[in-house]
Amino acid sequence: MKAAHSSTCVGADDLMTEIVALQLFLTDVLSPVACGDRMSAQQYQELMRNVKTNKHRAAREVIAQYVAKNGEEHHA
Repeated sequence: MKAAHSSTCVGADDLMTEIVALQLFLTDVLSPVACGDRMSAQQYQELMRNVKTNKHRAAREVIAQYVAKNGEEHHA
């Protein structure tokens, strides 16, 4: 039986964006929880909006850091 092929390909940049989104989400959720605070539904919705808004920029920054680091290692 032939597996169904999706016309949508997920690239490394897409995966990095979602990993960074998880990092942003967890960082912003775990900090108050670790301090014993609770998050309201409104705060949670705002957090989700912020993650969706900022994940692409944050992923580009992380990728740029890796590129810069790898460039430095190759020149050392």
